Amino acid sequence: MTNPHDRLAEAVAAWRVVLPAAREALIDAAVFAVVEGSESAAVAELAGLESDNGFIIDTLIERVVLETNLERLLETDVGVLATKKLARDVCDGRLGERAFTQWVHARFHHEAEADILNQLAALDDEYDELAYANGDLGDVRKRIRDTAALLLRDGVS
Repeated sequence: MTNPHDRLAEAVAAWRVVLPAAREALIDAAVFAVVEGSESAAVAELAGLESDNGFIIDTLIERVVLETNLERLLETDVGVLATKKLARDVCDGRLGERAFTQWVHARFHHEAEADILNQLAALDDEYDELAYANGDLGDVRKRIRDTAALLLRDGVS
């Protein structure tokens, strides 16, 4: 099961790198944290967020970070945390493999410090080649899902 603090940190990273549906990811992560027992007033407020105002959301995020001690988790590259959020979305069926590898490839190219991110960029290239040749994408899609699961299990090292 996912740690609520990890999910909150990933959602904050998604907001900071301006991923699509980042606002909804923040709300979902906050709801999950509340269900899992968070007693933070800021997390509860985030779970019931109605505003679309970026300044209000940013201020609330800072309160969440302080009240839940997320500073340590957010010290890592927010792009890596956002990648973990996207990997979770792939594994849960909310995001396609293609969109995931395209984002990773565009963000990190083939020059990431973490091998797993470079593997995802290479899988994006392989996906392109197969799609262009009208090849069978089943195997590469499975390897992308497997790599996403590995990223969630082992992290980025």
